[in-house]
Amino acid sequence: MRFLSHLLTTPSRPGSGDEDGMASTIGIMQALISVFLDDNDKLRSINAGRTRITFLLRPPLYYVCASSWGEPESVVRQRA
Repeated sequence: MRFLSHLLTTPSRPGSGDEDGMASTIGIMQALISVFLDDNDKLRSINAGRTRITFLLRPPLYYVCASSWGEPESVVRQRA
């Protein structure tokens, strides 16, 4: 996987395809977002090895992008 992007709503409903896997992924993303929102903090990105997961929160929409292309967080945010 080189680039993965999701646009979530609150509450999110996964579409067709691997619904179990997608529902799990969306659930984890929403849980991470929720923890930070509960602390009145902003979740901007997570670095996991060569992969960067970037979040852009515009309630009720949450943009989540996972990329291993190496672009800066600001570039990913401009795409949203």
